[in-house]
Order: sequence, then structure tokens, then C-alpha cells
Amino acid sequence: MSTGWVEKEYRRRDAAGICEHCLTIGIDNCPQKVTRVVQRLLTGAELFDWMTPKARLYAGVALEEALLNAVIHGNLEVSSSLREADDDAFERLIAIRQADQRYSSRMVTVDMEASREQMLWRIEDQGPGFNVSRLPDPRAEDRIGLQSGRGVLMMRTFMDEVSYNRRGNEVTMIKRRKSAPSDILDAIADEFAAEPCELVLAGR
Repeated sequence: MSTGWVEKEYRRRDAAGICEHCLTIGIDNCPQKVTRVVQRLLTGAELFDWMTPKARLYAGVALEEALLNAVIHGNLEVSSSLREADDDAFERLIAIRQADQRYSSRMVTVDMEASREQMLWRIEDQGPGFNVSRLPDPRAEDRIGLQSGRGVLMMRTFMDEVSYNRRGNEVTMIKRRKSAPSDILDAIADEFAAEPCELVLAGR
């Protein structure tokens, strides 16, 4: 694997074939690697062939948001509020932190446990964590068009279960075989698309 990427994989079989697929990936703080990680994680869904293309798409959106949160807001400690005041300041601080050993040495670890009944993804960063209960509600009238809180909202919308550890530096997301119909998720996705905010790097 390339620099800044560590991977371990395990598969368990029974009489009917593969019954469990476990994958661990560790990456550095390069946001450009997130798309590759998401694609790699979704291979677990392909092994069991129960997630529809749309369900994989929505799971991919949630995974991308969680990974970007871990890299940018967790390890690099860059607040999404900077985007709301000055886009250049947000990007500049990311570049500065990537060059600072105190931040650049941190890693993001992703664990996947895939089975015939559900997909579980656990994403942990090495940052100080945060209090998820203090996140502003992006649906509030005074928050329309702002970035903060949108990432977690999308994760909770497109996954069946989202939970954080006490420190707030690890999120566990579960997608079950029996979950919300895709037409319901389509309607919710359309609501996100209608808002004047970028999907990528939406932030916590």
C-alpha cells in the first residue's frame, strides 16, 4: 500500500460461504484519500449482495462525512465555522496543520465488520474529541445554509444507527439488512441537495 495507508483483512466462512468480512484501515490526514477508503469499505457490501445500489450510495455519503470529520475536525482540529467566515482560512489551516508534526502524526483507524445481516463501521481519530450533544441543529431556521452539524445529520439520516464514545473521537455506524426503504432516503437526500451547501467537507 502507499505511504499513509495500513490495511488488515479477515474473512470467515461457513457451509454457505463467506459469513463475516472484517477489515481494518489506517490512514494519515490526507482528505484526498477518503474517497478511496469509502470505496474499499463498500466492498464488504458487495460480498453479501444485499445492499441496493442506492443503499450503498447513501452509506458511502455517511462514511465520507464521518471520515472527513475524523481527519479535518478530529486529527487536524480545524473547525467548520472557519468556512462560514472565510473559505480560504479553512483551507489554509488544513494545510498548516498537515505540515505540523503535532497534528500530522495522528492517524484515523477504520474497522469494518460485515455480515449477512448488517454492516458495522467504526471510525476513530486521535484528536481531543467533541461533545456531540452540543452540535447545533442545521435544520434550525437560524442555521440554514451553514455547515456546522450537517455532516452528523447526514450520517444519522443514512445509517440505521450512529453512536459516539464518551470522548467523542470514535463513531460507530450500522447499516442493517432490514432498513428504511430507498424511496424514503431519496426524499431526504433531495432535501439535502436543495440546500445551498456543499456536500463534501460539510463538517460536524
